[in-house]
Amino acid sequence: TFIMPTGANLPSLFKKPGERLSLIKIRIKQRIFDIRDMVVFKWATKQKLRIWEPKKVAPSLHKDMYTAFAEGDLDSLRLLCGDGLLNSFQKRIAVRRNAKMEWKLHKLLSRPKVVSNKAHHYMGYNQDRRQAVVRIHSLQSLSKFNAQGKLVEGEPKEVVEYLVIEKNYHMGKESPWYVWGTTEETTMQRFIEENKKKEARVKYAYQ
Repeated sequence: TFIMPTGANLPSLFKKPGERLSLIKIRIKQRIFDIRDMVVFKWATKQKLRIWEPKKVAPSLHKDMYTAFAEGDLDSLRLLCGDGLLNSFQKRIAVRRNAKMEWKLHKLLSRPKVVSNKAHHYMGYNQDRRQAVVRIHSLQSLSKFNAQGKLVEGEPKEVVEYLVIEKNYHMGKESPWYVWGTTEETTMQRFIEENKKKEARVKYAYQ
């Protein structure tokens, strides 16, 4: 998924105009593909797209997920996360054993922003998917309990996350939104590396 870089990750229009314009072109091209896919999804499935729904559900998923992780609540994580992310959390919880933690969202520093919004129709499989990436800029902390059972407050930190959320449709039945994982902004270097990987996969497939 292409995520337009911001701040220091965005090439300067004066120092690296070529890279900046390339990223803008990529974003426009991706938006066109996304709109096309949404039209196909809407026509084929007759499902409501509810374009702005990800912006509403992502903050609560984000908060519930990290709260459950800190508490070691695997039952809640199974409902909130996709298989890959759940497996990662399970391993991290197992490593820390019985160590107790407390995650706290102090406040959102800016409004959640949908930076990618996709819909996919898989013809012939009775399987469809909605995926969105939501930028969440927050002040949060992770505190730990010491051996005496006393809570040691963690330092609040400013964090920018790109939360990838999905929902599936199978035989016309719609699943709730869940967290697939997180991603990062697409730097020029990352874009070049991903393109090389794609080219290698295509080359391998036709050998």
